[in-house]
Amino acid sequence: MLGINVRNTKDKPFADLIVDGFKTIETRESNSLHPYVGERIAIVRTGMGKAFAIGAVTITSVSWTNSESIFNIYEDMH
Repeated sequence: MLGINVRNTKDKPFADLIVDGFKTIETRESNSLHPYVGERIAIVRTGMGKAFAIGAVTITSVSWTNSESIFNIYEDMH
């Protein structure tokens, strides 16, 4: 199974939130997830020790932006 790296920090456990179903929107500065729409992929937690897969999700759609103003609109859902 393909995996994507998602960084956790002490204050922002993004990988855990994705796997637990609380973070359902991922905003990136590139369309790097576009090839995986419809695919089930592993979430690889990084930033807290050794990187490893902690779960899997299905990419249902992709939205990407390099605009800070658009990112700010969705920041509370990110």
